[in-house]
Amino acid sequence: MAVFLAEIELFNSGSEDFLERIPAQRRVVNELMAEGVIVSYAVAADRKKMWCFLEAENEQDATLAIESFPLHMFMETVLHPLLFHNTHAALMGSISLN
Repeated sequence: MAVFLAEIELFNSGSEDFLERIPAQRRVVNELMAEGVIVSYAVAADRKKMWCFLEAENEQDATLAIESFPLHMFMETVLHPLLFHNTHAALMGSISLN
């Protein structure tokens, strides 16, 4: 599995069409996070930039995940293949509620 950083520029983020798509965008992102495709996701406070860390077999699969976003028509994406992506959660390991 490869890791990618999607650096996304958002356009027309104040338009009615954009704003109406936000609930659907959140649903898709939550689904992809639950599936382990999106590792982390962030949006700039001014809604002009977005970043996603994704795990995918290849760049094409990562691109397909991004293109599934309801906001994809408002986005220009640059995909960066990464050597690795460390997170605090990865260092902690799994928590057992045993």
